[in-house]
Amino acid sequence: MTQDPLVIPGVNLWAIAPEMVMVAGAMGILVLGAGFKKSHPLILMAGALATLLGAAIAAILALGQGSGFAFDGTIAMDGFAGFLKLVIIASAAVSVLAGYDYIQRERAAAPEYLGLLMLATTGMMLMAAAADLITVFLALETFSLALYVMAAFRRQRLDSQEGAFKYFLSGSFASAFFLYGVALTYGGTGTTRLEGIATSLSEGLKPGTEVLVFSGLALLLVGLAFKVAAVPFHMWTPDVYQGAPAPVTGFMAAGSKVAGFAVLLRALYTGFHELVTDWQPILIALALITMIFGSVVAVAQTNVKRMLAYSSIAHSGFLLIGVIAANQRGLSGALFYLGSYSFVIVGSFAVIYAVGRAGESRVELNDYRGLWNRQPFMAVALAVMLVSLAGVPPTAGFWAKLEVFLAAVEAGQVPLVVAALLSSVVAVFFYLRVIVLMFLQEEEWTKEVPDTGATSGLAAAVGLAVVAVLGVYPTPLLDFARQASLVLFR
Repeated sequence: MTQDPLVIPGVNLWAIAPEMVMVAGAMGILVLGAGFKKSHPLILMAGALATLLGAAIAAILALGQGSGFAFDGTIAMDGFAGFLKLVIIASAAVSVLAGYDYIQRERAAAPEYLGLLMLATTGMMLMAAAADLITVFLALETFSLALYVMAAFRRQRLDSQEGAFKYFLSGSFASAFFLYGVALTYGGTGTTRLEGIATSLSEGLKPGTEVLVFSGLALLLVGLAFKVAAVPFHMWTPDVYQGAPAPVTGFMAAGSKVAGFAVLLRALYTGFHELVTDWQPILIALALITMIFGSVVAVAQTNVKRMLAYSSIAHSGFLLIGVIAANQRGLSGALFYLGSYSFVIVGSFAVIYAVGRAGESRVELNDYRGLWNRQPFMAVALAVMLVSLAGVPPTAGFWAKLEVFLAAVEAGQVPLVVAALLSSVVAVFFYLRVIVLMFLQEEEWTKEVPDTGATSGLAAAVGLAVVAVLGVYPTPLLDFARQASLVLFR
């Protein structure tokens, strides 16, 4: 029998095969870029897309290796990790397409931009598979450091520097809280592995360690709430979304949310499931204030990027409902929500960059007046994606919200669902406001037809296609999400 070269006693490299492909590709792009006398972004973009394709193939092949753990139980190899890795890879691929126009128009450093994006993707994928709190921290810092730099990629703009600095400072504090939570959890349970924590809690804690475990869990939730932009840990979000280049913002909005919820779901559904009655009330409070605050404050925004920032905050609240349900439907619904939301938000920011042009000088609501007359495809694409974010049927966003709401109803959280429905109604206003401006208002500032970047249009087309297909036929992704959720309920 032939020995699998990726399976070594005590180590199964299939568990990190996609990450290895991504790191190799990132290093290759940086070296290749340094070797060029002049930047060749098209070649580098092709290399990035080829690397992402290789990582996706590796993730699919890893799914066929069965479920288990690698690296002494610190890395999980299961359907849950595989599903989220594929979502992250797909989001990164669309972000590469959207980023190409940014690199071309603003003469940005292509090797550094693409290299950082791929390293951030690596950290996000590792978070999806992390089964140990130390591994989670390392993966979190890997993608956070890359995003700090990408947020400040426009070195000549003060809003970019301000947003990146706020992101770095608040992220550093959140990481410190998380790491302190890891230390306290270890002190209370004697392990940082999620399986070990679950075993320790099921067997009963030693006298005097309860305070350590509950304090550790609270600090872990603070660190993760920052990454998913839950209120009151959202302060960085509007400034970073506004200051970062739109393609970076789209990638950040999708990837950070997927990675953060991946850890939140795995940690709470496995490691801390015995404490479900303790962490549910905390998350209910977080979900309520996050949904309401995000939806209400978004109404007052006149900058489209800041509006979508508060929209992203509200969607974190809706996603928390799936976590709170603490049942399989809630988990699978949250996975489906993350999958559909990622494409929609990346595609939306691709449109924002195409409309804003080089320098993104046109990102106010008034700049979208009469967009249908100037860029009809972009207007239609953005309108459909905004309708999906609002949860209007039949779109992907409708099915995503329906799944998490039904899961919460099954769990007896009817008041929470009512609050979520009311928040969704408020959110419809600021989404429809943009659509009305695009189709029913006359343009004010120009009659010229702008140059819509080809790759931005392609990224928007991908988002539009996902919304349309999943709206009509969500079953395949729903079934994949349900299968991926089984591993946490075995």
